[in-house]
Amino acid sequence: MKCVINVSEKEAIKQGLSQSGDIVIEYDPADLSQEQREEMALSGTRYVNGKEYLLANRMYIGRSFCGEGAVGKADIDSLRFLLDLRILKRAAIAHEEQERVEKVVSDFMNAPFRQLVRQATKNKTSRLQDDFLEKIIPVDEEYRFLLNDIYRKAVDLPFDIRDSFEGLNERIEQIKEESATVMEEVLKLEAQHKEDMERIRKEADAKAKQEKEERDAAEKVAEDERRAWIAEHGSERLKLMADAGYEYRMTYEEERVALEFPGYSLMPEDYDLDDRANPSLEALKELKRLKALDIEAEISWITGYDAREEKYEAIVVDVPWCRKYIIKKTGSEEE
Repeated sequence: MKCVINVSEKEAIKQGLSQSGDIVIEYDPADLSQEQREEMALSGTRYVNGKEYLLANRMYIGRSFCGEGAVGKADIDSLRFLLDLRILKRAAIAHEEQERVEKVVSDFMNAPFRQLVRQATKNKTSRLQDDFLEKIIPVDEEYRFLLNDIYRKAVDLPFDIRDSFEGLNERIEQIKEESATVMEEVLKLEAQHKEDMERIRKEADAKAKQEKEERDAAEKVAEDERRAWIAEHGSERLKLMADAGYEYRMTYEEERVALEFPGYSLMPEDYDLDDRANPSLEALKELKRLKALDIEAEISWITGYDAREEKYEAIVVDVPWCRKYIIKKTGSEEE
């Protein structure tokens, strides 16, 4: 087989040779490595004396040619040298293009608006405004689609890289311009979001402060009422307990129930109330008496841990100064 090697005049002079320019040589493809043969197939062409030959100095990249290498003579060693040089050059171009595109992908994937989107979509209770989400989510989906396409082309490069990237550089620049516009809008939305969050935080703090003040005021009123009742009606033990700073609420509630609701007691822990149908006469009379005193009450079943073991009818009273229901047993479970 034959090919053309363009011999550099300067390189020929350095080697003491007089022949330069396009020189046709014969070569056996078997004398080349597999990689060199594949590279040779991607050579440009040159007409010499009316015949077209592959030109070893010119490499085909995409839809363009790139001249590479200068040699001082035309022989098989020069052919191998030119082909090896082209292989290295092609690999360098592929690596450079891949790094550049991956950087563009990385820049977009780590852009501030992408971080906001990840935060909004990950935190389902996020209070990002609806208008922000409506505007930014579609933009994010569009960019992810474009960037995935770019990344796919960057990591799955065919050997002929420039052909694969034809028109892609232009699209990357267009995305950059679009991103600038989008980011401007995102920054405005982010600033508005921060203002909204600051306003919401201040409103929440003010509400929490007001609610705490109201709770503190209500607790003071309740504490004053307890102290007044203890001073007038409490036992010596209860008075000493309160004055010494001990927890006294349970004793206070038991003594007040015994004084104001004779025959009643505090509902036991872990007992439940169930609706009572067809109440007894005793319960109905007691309910009538309490309502005449403007005391809210109802008739219920009181059930223990296991309703099969303990269940009885009772009058149930709920008063603000007691933390538990006040009950009076009025009947057993009906057969």
